[in-house]
Amino acid sequence: MSNHGAFGFFFFFEGKGVASVLLGSVVALNQPSIDLTNVITNSFNKYMIDLLDVYPTTDNVKLLLLFSNSNGQSWITSAQYGYTYYTVYSSPFSGISTNNGTATSIELTSEQGNQTNEKINGTLELRNPNSNTYKHLGINLSSISQQPYYKITIGAGFSRDASPIKAVRMYFSSGNIYGKVSVYGIN
Repeated sequence: MSNHGAFGFFFFFEGKGVASVLLGSVVALNQPSIDLTNVITNSFNKYMIDLLDVYPTTDNVKLLLLFSNSNGQSWITSAQYGYTYYTVYSSPFSGISTNNGTATSIELTSEQGNQTNEKINGTLELRNPNSNTYKHLGINLSSISQQPYYKITIGAGFSRDASPIKAVRMYFSSGNIYGKVSVYGIN
């Protein structure tokens, strides 16, 4: 695997005894969501979620994420989530999006385009999903917005739910989703 980090922030390491294990992949073709079930277990304390060419059917939408503590039988949709991310655009502006723990999902990126080359690529890092404390998610994405501007999004999200996380769902704020998402356990 290559180093998917950006600007020397957190994320995945190559070499020095760190190994990744592919646990599963989902390819979505015009689906309402990408559900990553049966991949988060007690075997790892860190998981990398790799997004490849993910895009919406609707223009100018947000990519959102939910956790499940029942392996996808139900999803945590109460106001348990928080996030903050910084987006740098290939235009003269940049922006910060934030929610301090009252959101009903983790917002991963916004203003996503749906044209041929307007796709999301990057990684998410889920740490200690089996703990009974806040669950932390690192965000490191590149994409093309609906303007279209190239953009880099770096940030973090969390869930205040105390139950272990057993599944992850990604979906857009409107319309369906295309793309491939893979989950790796990190030793």
